[in-house]
Amino acid sequence: MRATAQNRLASQLVGIPVKALGEGLELREVKSVRRMVDGERLVVIEGLVANMSDRTQEVPLLRASLIDADGVELEQWTFSAAQQTLPPGGITEFETSTRNPPRAGNLSIDFVARN
Repeated sequence: MRATAQNRLASQLVGIPVKALGEGLELREVKSVRRMVDGERLVVIEGLVANMSDRTQEVPLLRASLIDADGVELEQWTFSAAQQTLPPGGITEFETSTRNPPRAGNLSIDFVARN
């Protein structure tokens, strides 16, 4: 267990409220496109991160995961949105891609902590 997770658990045990990673942020219009580029398969993923809160928010790293029908993660990578801080109501774009991904699989995008 990482130190931040331990600190979060300890804070929760003593009644200190702990904000979940990405709380107040929303992923929108996430879509993926598969293409052939220079003889290689390419998956491009794009979307938006919106700040739904009434205060400025740090935008965590994003993680893309390709998952097979059995729930096994086939591939994953992290990337950043265009802006790392969003004002209340602010929106930023993200785009990432991977070459030669597994042919089958579902896509998952979530927030991960910056180290």
